[in-house]
Amino acid sequence: RDLHSFPTRRSSDLEPDEVRERVIAARRSQWERYQTISEGEIKTNAECPPALLDSVAAPDSAGEKLLQDAASAFGLSARGYHRTLRLARTLADLDREKHVLSVHIAEALTLRGAGLNAKARGPAGRIEHHAAALPST
Repeated sequence: RDLHSFPTRRSSDLEPDEVRERVIAARRSQWERYQTISEGEIKTNAECPPALLDSVAAPDSAGEKLLQDAASAFGLSARGYHRTLRLARTLADLDREKHVLSVHIAEALTLRGAGLNAKARGPAGRIEHHAAALPST
């Protein structure tokens, strides 16, 4: 599947109060998650080290396959892989989901498109449409 074919949420579709409430709830969820795991040393997904991130942001099987396929197709580095996973965990928190789902991985890949490896880029720096790059889901 083409990276551009995944929908992304539009914050303009939400009322400002709803956005604020979702962000507050997501931050609270992150704080509670890391309070028990790290004894308060980590407060947000942004502070979570890769080794811990692999367990707290483990995606469902479809999401794992999508992330692995994208990593291979677009040459994601380990850092790029974990940045995508971190963003997917945050998107799941905003959706008040306990687990990272394939939709969160897809959206994270779409939103992080600007950070993908240069081999997936065209001359204008945009991600090329690679219909065969990702499997259809």
